[in-house]
Amino acid sequence: MTTNTKTCPKCTTVFRVSKEQLLAANGALRCGSCFTIFYATSDIKKDGPEVSEEASKDSQEFHLHGEQDQSSWRESKYTDRHTKFDEIDFQVIDIKDIDDSYDLLPMTQSDSKVSGACWGISILFLLLGFAQYLYFNFDRYAADPNYRIYATELCALLGCHLADFSDLKSLKVGDLLIRSDPDNPKALIVDAIIQNSAVFRQRFPGIKLEFYNSSGASMAGRIFWAEEYLDGDFKDLRFIPAGTEVRFSLKILDPGKLAVGYDVSVVTR
Repeated sequence: MTTNTKTCPKCTTVFRVSKEQLLAANGALRCGSCFTIFYATSDIKKDGPEVSEEASKDSQEFHLHGEQDQSSWRESKYTDRHTKFDEIDFQVIDIKDIDDSYDLLPMTQSDSKVSGACWGISILFLLLGFAQYLYFNFDRYAADPNYRIYATELCALLGCHLADFSDLKSLKVGDLLIRSDPDNPKALIVDAIIQNSAVFRQRFPGIKLEFYNSSGASMAGRIFWAEEYLDGDFKDLRFIPAGTEVRFSLKILDPGKLAVGYDVSVVTR
């Protein structure tokens, strides 16, 4: 069998091919490097020997050396990649088979009871804390005019004793008049009005009267309590009603001619 060499017109790769193979392929060749198909008809002889059927089949399956080498190299490289890829163990999971493990569980009756009990205990502790705070601060709130009415209603409900209301700032002494006692030259008569501007009744306060000399030094002074300066219809009165004024009169010893000034104020026992 005579062999010739043929060159690919595109990539100039040289191949070794026989005339019998060219006749079997009708002169068509395919480059194994760039896969370009070209014709080599100059070496085909129509009167050449007849090619057997078996040779024809073999020729049709023939691959050029260049093509065979390139194909073998690609196949080898692909096989290596494929083998490495096949070594990885993949597990295919059907999404329908996935269980929904995040479904919210319905609250059972026992859970509801526990939650209700926790809320009840929390409210109970809150009420106990408020009651304790109110117990230790009750007198302070009862003395405050803004909260006195609530303290009064609470004590009426619980039967507790409420301390007397006292607000010296709302008690004032006015219209003070000091004159000589016509029946006793060594005594003075003091006339005045005591006012309660608070919204609650208060006990009659003590009235403090002081005399001063020209230097501002105290020369005489005394505190008069309700049983001493109240008389007549007010003799047995212990509380001055809210928004009320009461006039009173009392007698004192004359502090002398050196007493040129005086001061009057209210005090509590």
